[in-house]
Amino acid sequence: MDKIIGVQQYLHRKDEIEIRLREIADALEAEKRALNDSEKVEVEALEREKQALCLRISSADQNGKVKISSREIEFDNYLRNVLASKIADKQVLKRESIVTTDVSAIIPLTLNQLIEPLEEGLIYDKVGLPILTGLAGSYVWPVVSNAVEAAIASENVALNDSDIDFTAVTPVPKRVGITIKLTAQTITQTEGVAYQVVLNQIPKSVARLLNKVLFTTDQNSNYGFDSPFKAIAAETSYTAAQVLSDVTAMKAAKHITIASSIPTFTEIMALKGCVLAKGIEAENLAFVMDEYTKAVLETTPVDSGSGRFIVENGRIAGLPVFCTNYINSPGKTYIGFGNFGYLPLQQFGDTRFVVDPYSEATKDVVRVTLNADWASSVLRAEAFALLEVKGDSLAATAISIPETLTVTAAAGANHTKKLTATLTPSNSTSAVTWSSSAEGKATVDANGNVTGVASGSATITATCNGLTDTCTVTVS
Repeated sequence: MDKIIGVQQYLHRKDEIEIRLREIADALEAEKRALNDSEKVEVEALEREKQALCLRISSADQNGKVKISSREIEFDNYLRNVLASKIADKQVLKRESIVTTDVSAIIPLTLNQLIEPLEEGLIYDKVGLPILTGLAGSYVWPVVSNAVEAAIASENVALNDSDIDFTAVTPVPKRVGITIKLTAQTITQTEGVAYQVVLNQIPKSVARLLNKVLFTTDQNSNYGFDSPFKAIAAETSYTAAQVLSDVTAMKAAKHITIASSIPTFTEIMALKGCVLAKGIEAENLAFVMDEYTKAVLETTPVDSGSGRFIVENGRIAGLPVFCTNYINSPGKTYIGFGNFGYLPLQQFGDTRFVVDPYSEATKDVVRVTLNADWASSVLRAEAFALLEVKGDSLAATAISIPETLTVTAAAGANHTKKLTATLTPSNSTSAVTWSSSAEGKATVDANGNVTGVASGSATITATCNGLTDTCTVTVS
């Protein structure tokens, strides 16, 4: 049954917290030191409680009354019973509430109550995909590797059999755990606050961690989850956006670069083209970027005349934009794109909820922990593409070298000649690399010096910032 209480309870507890936080701050200033480990734990717990208290205070009606739901009351009673017992309680969260006559403690918190706010913090909510939970056994994803089409035939003509090639992707679950700490006063002195802290903080914390492992491009990270963008960012070869002029180029590209700090609408849509050109279905699509990049694109025009901006109402050309800082890696800014139906997120087995009033009892802290096993699987790597925003005004946007060159195989004046690459802009600081298609005929060093080896021909390629140009070398 719901309960109505006065807002004074929350105001009084908020004042107590602010007094305690000032006491800690005064001690740090007087002793000229930083927070110690114990103080960090206390401050974090107090800040969480204060945030929940502010929400409670703001929900008061004009008469200063706050409504506490029966579920919140049950959760408070559950925590108080565990606190009084001084023994850790471990429960498995159920999908729905359970009605029971058992006298043992049943936690008034369901898996569905945590999954719903968790989904709101993940990309799957944006593209209309569910998160699979409670999977059991040796679960595998069947992946169809070739398209099968229906056939048109006359009434009495036999149809040919269609072969479907299946491959199997087996997810490897990893334990994802989150612990938050509540002060004993949160549990004993205020109504409904502990429930709000748990329901707010746990899903957000799990969502942050899952976003980190799903979208990381940091090559130094090792979370044990499949991340399509990390694999793309690891590749040393990439394609300059300006050379993506046809379907063939887009089919081959998955790591695109631009020299400027702000991508154009055409450059961003090239990401979509690179994915769809590979035969990926145009569904469950989304862009991924950090909040700053999104804010910039909200003020960047699509063109000079339409009055439209690249990002409007959280979308680009009708497709959702999901924001997370984890798409970036140290010193690099990225925009990702993909069909997220090919990156399923699965939760396996039971979700375990533990309340521990004993381990940190001397600090007046109760530990609340959620443990679950999660896995992500990249079903088709070609369903994802990555745009790297280099932000270098001196990065090359074009490269050219002489079309032909003649050298001799024998030592002499024409045995070695130098090729010079012309870059745009002319003061570009981008590095140029060189390669030969036939080193048995002609070699090229890091400075563009071509040396004849044997009679014949070779193609010398100059590469810079994803751009290339070639020279046909004749060896006489």
